[in-house]
Amino acid sequence: MPIIAVEGLDASGKTTIAALLAKSIGCDLVEKPLRWVLQHSKEKDLDSYYAVVNRVNTLDSAVARQWFHCFGWLLIANRYRDSIVVVDRYVLSNLSYNNHSRFDDICNLALSVTEPPTFTVLLNVSTAERRRRLSLRSPSELKSTSFDKDKARFALMKNYLIKQGWLHAVITTDGRPPQEIVDVITPSLKSIV
Repeated sequence: MPIIAVEGLDASGKTTIAALLAKSIGCDLVEKPLRWVLQHSKEKDLDSYYAVVNRVNTLDSAVARQWFHCFGWLLIANRYRDSIVVVDRYVLSNLSYNNHSRFDDICNLALSVTEPPTFTVLLNVSTAERRRRLSLRSPSELKSTSFDKDKARFALMKNYLIKQGWLHAVITTDGRPPQEIVDVITPSLKSIV
Protein backbone atom coordinates (compact mmCIF):
# COMPACT_ATOMS: atom_id res chain seq x y z
CA MET A 1 0.00 0.00 0.00
CA PRO A 2 1.92 3.06 -1.13
CA ILE A 3 1.02 6.12 0.92
CA ILE A 4 2.36 9.37 -0.47
CA ALA A 5 2.25 11.94 2.33
CA VAL A 6 2.36 15.66 1.63
CA GLU A 7 3.35 17.44 4.83
CA GLY A 8 4.20 20.94 6.00
CA LEU A 9 2.94 23.86 8.02
CA ASP A 10 -0.53 25.27 7.40
CA ALA A 11 -0.61 27.26 4.15
CA SER A 12 2.53 25.61 2.77
CA GLY A 13 0.50 24.25 -0.15
CA LYS A 14 -0.22 20.70 1.08
CA THR A 15 -3.77 20.35 -0.23
CA THR A 16 -3.06 21.98 -3.59
CA ILE A 17 0.11 19.94 -4.20
CA ALA A 18 -1.51 16.71 -2.95
CA ALA A 19 -4.50 17.14 -5.28
CA LEU A 20 -2.30 17.81 -8.31
CA LEU A 21 0.02 14.94 -7.39
CA ALA A 22 -2.87 12.47 -7.01
CA LYS A 23 -4.18 13.51 -10.40
CA SER A 24 -0.70 13.25 -11.95
CA ILE A 25 -0.10 9.68 -10.77
CA GLY A 26 -3.74 8.59 -11.08
CA CYS A 27 -4.68 7.70 -7.52
CA ASP A 28 -7.05 8.75 -4.76
CA LEU A 29 -6.55 11.85 -2.66
CA VAL A 30 -7.44 12.04 1.00
CA GLU A 31 -7.62 15.63 2.13
CA LYS A 32 -7.09 15.82 5.88
CA PRO A 33 -7.44 12.21 7.09
CA LEU A 34 -9.88 13.07 9.87
CA ARG A 35 -12.00 15.05 7.44
CA TRP A 36 -12.29 11.86 5.38
CA VAL A 37 -13.87 10.16 8.42
CA LEU A 38 -16.54 12.86 8.65
CA GLN A 39 -17.23 13.17 4.94
CA HIS A 40 -20.81 13.96 3.97
CA SER A 41 -20.71 16.93 1.63
CA LYS A 42 -18.04 19.54 1.02
CA GLU A 43 -19.71 22.25 3.11
CA LYS A 44 -21.00 20.09 5.93
CA ASP A 45 -17.81 18.06 5.91
CA LEU A 46 -15.53 21.05 6.37
CA ASP A 47 -17.69 22.54 9.12
CA SER A 48 -17.82 19.20 10.95
CA TYR A 49 -14.10 18.69 10.55
CA TYR A 50 -13.15 22.09 11.96
CA ALA A 51 -15.68 21.81 14.80
CA VAL A 52 -14.29 18.44 15.92
CA VAL A 53 -10.63 19.39 15.47
CA ASN A 54 -11.06 22.72 17.27
CA ARG A 55 -12.75 20.92 20.16
CA VAL A 56 -10.01 18.28 20.42
CA ASN A 57 -7.27 20.90 20.17
CA THR A 58 -8.60 22.55 23.34
CA LEU A 59 -7.86 19.40 25.37
CA ASP A 60 -5.17 19.88 28.00
CA SER A 61 -3.70 16.46 27.28
CA ALA A 62 -1.17 16.46 24.45
CA VAL A 63 -1.33 12.65 24.49
CA ALA A 64 -5.10 12.70 23.91
CA ARG A 65 -4.74 15.25 21.09
CA GLN A 66 -2.06 13.14 19.46
CA TRP A 67 -4.03 9.89 19.64
CA PHE A 68 -7.00 11.66 18.11
CA HIS A 69 -4.89 12.82 15.15
CA CYS A 70 -3.18 9.41 14.83
CA PHE A 71 -6.64 7.87 14.46
CA GLY A 72 -7.10 9.60 11.10
CA TRP A 73 -3.97 8.16 9.54
CA LEU A 74 -4.61 4.71 11.01
CA LEU A 75 -8.01 4.69 9.29
CA ILE A 76 -6.49 5.84 5.99
CA ALA A 77 -3.78 3.18 6.11
CA ASN A 78 -6.44 0.53 6.72
CA ARG A 79 -8.85 1.81 4.04
CA TYR A 80 -6.16 2.09 1.36
CA ARG A 81 -4.10 -0.98 2.22
CA ASP A 82 -4.54 -2.39 -1.30
CA SER A 83 -4.14 0.79 -3.34
CA ILE A 84 -2.13 3.96 -3.73
CA VAL A 85 -3.23 7.12 -1.96
CA VAL A 86 -1.94 10.66 -1.61
CA VAL A 87 -2.66 12.19 1.81
CA ASP A 88 -2.26 15.88 2.60
CA ARG A 89 -1.48 15.31 6.28
CA TYR A 90 -0.05 12.25 7.97
CA VAL A 91 2.56 11.59 10.66
CA LEU A 92 4.58 14.81 10.48
CA SER A 93 1.69 17.23 10.80
CA ASN A 94 0.71 15.39 13.94
CA LEU A 95 4.27 15.68 15.20
CA SER A 96 4.67 19.38 14.55
CA TYR A 97 1.45 20.47 16.23
CA ASN A 98 1.27 17.95 19.08
CA ASN A 99 4.90 17.49 20.00
CA HIS A 100 5.51 16.28 23.52
CA SER A 101 7.77 13.86 25.34
CA ARG A 102 5.71 10.77 24.44
CA PHE A 103 5.47 11.46 20.70
CA ASP A 104 7.91 8.73 19.65
CA ASP A 105 6.14 6.15 21.83
CA ILE A 106 2.72 6.97 20.40
CA CYS A 107 3.96 7.10 16.80
CA ASN A 108 5.88 3.85 17.14
CA LEU A 109 2.83 2.10 18.55
CA ALA A 110 0.56 3.50 15.83
CA LEU A 111 3.08 2.60 13.12
CA SER A 112 3.35 -0.94 14.50
CA VAL A 113 -0.23 -1.61 13.38
CA THR A 114 0.10 0.19 10.06
CA GLU A 115 3.13 1.47 8.18
CA PRO A 116 5.00 4.70 7.56
CA PRO A 117 4.41 6.66 4.38
CA THR A 118 6.13 5.20 1.34
CA PHE A 119 7.28 8.66 0.31
CA THR A 120 6.91 12.01 2.05
CA VAL A 121 6.93 15.41 0.42
CA LEU A 122 7.78 18.01 3.05
CA LEU A 123 6.82 21.50 1.93
CA ASN A 124 8.64 24.51 3.31
CA VAL A 125 7.25 28.04 3.20
CA SER A 126 8.58 31.32 4.56
CA THR A 127 6.68 32.97 7.38
CA ALA A 128 5.94 36.00 5.17
CA GLU A 129 4.45 33.81 2.43
CA ARG A 130 2.56 31.76 4.98
CA ARG A 131 1.00 34.94 6.41
CA ARG A 132 0.05 36.09 2.91
CA ARG A 133 -1.61 32.77 2.04
CA LEU A 134 -3.50 32.60 5.32
CA SER A 135 -4.76 36.18 4.87
CA LEU A 136 -6.21 35.19 1.49
CA ARG A 137 -7.63 31.91 2.76
CA SER A 138 -9.14 33.00 6.06
CA PRO A 139 -8.59 36.27 7.94
CA SER A 140 -9.86 34.62 11.14
CA GLU A 141 -7.34 31.80 10.78
CA LEU A 142 -4.59 34.37 10.24
CA LYS A 143 -5.56 36.10 13.50
CA SER A 144 -5.46 32.86 15.48
CA THR A 145 -2.19 31.56 14.01
CA SER A 146 1.10 31.86 15.86
CA PHE A 147 4.15 32.17 13.64
CA ASP A 148 6.85 32.24 16.30
CA LYS A 149 7.38 28.46 16.16
CA ASP A 150 7.43 28.05 12.35
CA LYS A 151 11.15 27.31 12.06
CA ALA A 152 11.15 24.97 15.04
CA ARG A 153 8.09 23.05 13.77
CA PHE A 154 9.56 22.67 10.31
CA ALA A 155 12.91 21.51 11.76
CA LEU A 156 11.07 18.98 13.93
CA MET A 157 9.36 17.49 10.86
CA LYS A 158 12.53 17.43 8.78
CA ASN A 159 14.63 15.91 11.57
CA TYR A 160 12.03 13.20 12.22
CA LEU A 161 12.08 12.22 8.53
CA ILE A 162 15.85 11.95 8.60
CA LYS A 163 15.88 10.07 11.93
CA GLN A 164 13.37 7.53 10.59
CA GLY A 165 15.22 7.14 7.30
CA TRP A 166 12.02 7.59 5.30
CA LEU A 167 12.17 8.39 1.58
CA HIS A 168 11.37 12.04 1.18
CA ALA A 169 11.83 15.30 -0.67
CA VAL A 170 11.95 18.74 0.92
CA ILE A 171 10.66 21.51 -1.34
CA THR A 172 10.25 25.24 -0.75
CA THR A 173 6.99 26.50 -2.22
CA ASP A 174 7.55 30.28 -2.11
CA GLY A 175 7.13 31.77 -5.58
CA ARG A 176 6.78 28.39 -7.31
CA PRO A 177 3.68 27.38 -9.27
CA PRO A 178 2.11 24.23 -7.78
CA GLN A 179 2.33 22.29 -11.06
CA GLU A 180 6.08 22.97 -11.21
CA ILE A 181 6.47 21.40 -7.78
CA VAL A 182 4.44 18.36 -8.82
CA ASP A 183 6.58 18.02 -11.96
CA VAL A 184 9.67 17.91 -9.73
CA ILE A 185 8.17 15.29 -7.38
CA THR A 186 6.56 12.92 -9.90
CA PRO A 187 9.77 11.35 -11.29
CA SER A 188 10.78 10.36 -7.73
CA LEU A 189 7.57 8.34 -7.45
CA LYS A 190 7.96 6.28 -10.64
CA SER A 191 9.49 3.30 -8.85
CA ILE A 192 6.91 3.47 -6.04
CA VAL A 193 3.73 3.69 -8.06
